[in-house]
Parts: sequence; structure tokens; C-alpha cells
Amino acid sequence: MTAPEPAGAAQLPATSRLSSGAGERGGSWSIMVLLLVVSFTLGAGLVVDGNRKAGAVRVATAAAADAARAGVDASATSRLAGRADTGAAVVAARAYLRSVPDVSGSVTVLPGGRLRVEASQTLPTRYVSLIGIDNVTGRGEAEAALFETGGG
Repeated sequence: MTAPEPAGAAQLPATSRLSSGAGERGGSWSIMVLLLVVSFTLGAGLVVDGNRKAGAVRVATAAAADAARAGVDASATSRLAGRADTGAAVVAARAYLRSVPDVSGSVTVLPGGRLRVEASQTLPTRYVSLIGIDNVTGRGEAEAALFETGGG
């Protein structure tokens, strides 16, 4: 038999051991849930911002192709007459690039009357900015040529 405890002795509640163990397990669950939430958020961010980059590439490529066509079209009449007007082609291509929102680019005349246009579009990110990536850039390029058929 055990001796009875004195009347004023403090007794610990029977659940004190269980609550400290449950608190530790709850803490590990909290960390796991936090890691899962962060992982899912970053995954969703990569999908959303990856789509933004893909869209920027599409816009830049389309703008480059359209600007190259506009430039070659602007010089078509003079080229068909047998004289190349590369100045008109460059001016028209640059004007087209300026007309596309959020797109910048460059225009180069290549040998043989080909016009090369490089364009880019930069967009802000929505989710991955949380990890320091503030924007995504899509780049596109195109060449167009008008073959001389007149002049002879």
C-alpha cells in the first residue's frame, strides 16, 4: 500500500502529460500543412505565371510577324518597280510595333530585301513575385521577304 499524500500537496491533472504530447504532434502537423500550402501556392503560381509567359511569347511572335509583313507590304510597290525602298519598310514595321500595347522590338534589313523583326513583351507576375520573380518576358522574331517580279 502506498502512503496517503498530505492534504495540501499539489496534484497534477491526469491530462497534463497527454496535452503536452498532443501539442507536439499538433505542431508537426502545422508545419506539414504550412509546407503543403506553400508548395501548392508555388505550383499554382508556376502554372499561372507560366501561362502568362507563354501568352507573352505568342503576342511577341505575332507582333513580329505582323510588323515584318507590314514593312514588306509598305515597300512592295517600289520593289515591284525594281527599286528597293528599305526605308519605307523599316518605318512601317516600327510603326506597327509601336501600335501593339506593351511590345517593344527592333527592325533590321537583311541582304536580299528580307526584313527581320524581333519583338518582346514583359508582363508582371502574379504569384511567383512572392519568391522574387517580378516579371516574365516573351520574345518572338520573324522575317519576311518580297521577291522582285517586275522591272524587266
